[in-house]
Amino acid sequence: MNKYEIKELAEIPNTVSRGIDLMVSKHGLKFFDMIDLDKLDLRSGCDCVLGQMHDDFIIGLGKEGIESNGAEYGFTTPQLTITRNGHESLVVGFDSIHEIIQQFFEALTAEWKKQITMWRERLKEDNIDLIRNMETDGDRGEKENDRGLDVGVRAIQSTDVFNTTTREAQHEQL
Repeated sequence: MNKYEIKELAEIPNTVSRGIDLMVSKHGLKFFDMIDLDKLDLRSGCDCVLGQMHDDFIIGLGKEGIESNGAEYGFTTPQLTITRNGHESLVVGFDSIHEIIQQFFEALTAEWKKQITMWRERLKEDNIDLIRNMETDGDRGEKENDRGLDVGVRAIQSTDVFNTTTREAQHEQL
C-alpha cells in the first residue's frame, strides 16, 4: 500500500499560533469572541477565521493587510510536501490529492478550534473578560475604557508565556 505523508502537518500548531498572535495583536482579546467554533471550517471561504471576521476569506486577507495567501498564519494550506513510501512525491492521483488536501484542512481546522478553546479557558481561569469594545463610545467613560485596555495589554503580554506552555504541552503529547 502506498501511504502518503504530509510534511507540513507537523507545523500546524506553530502556524496556527502565529495566526492567533497576529489576530490578537490586531484585534486584542475580542478576537477570541469573534470566532464561532461550531461553524469554523477552514475549507470554507465564509466559515474560516477570516471569513467569519470579514464575510469572505479574500476580503479578510486584504482588510488584515496580509499580502500572501495567509498560509504562514494557518489561514489556508501552504504548498504541501508530499512523501510516498518515504520519498518525496510530485505525482499523485487526483483522488489522493483531494484526500490529502481534505486531511490538511481538517487538521488545520481542528488546531484552530483547539487553540482558541485553550485561550478562552485560560482567559476564563485568569478572570479576564473578553474585551468586545475597546474603543471609547458614548456608553463608556474614558476611565473605564482605559482600565479595559490595561487588562487587554496585560493579557496580550502573557501571550508568549501561554504559547510557550502550549507548545511544550503539544511536544510532550508527541
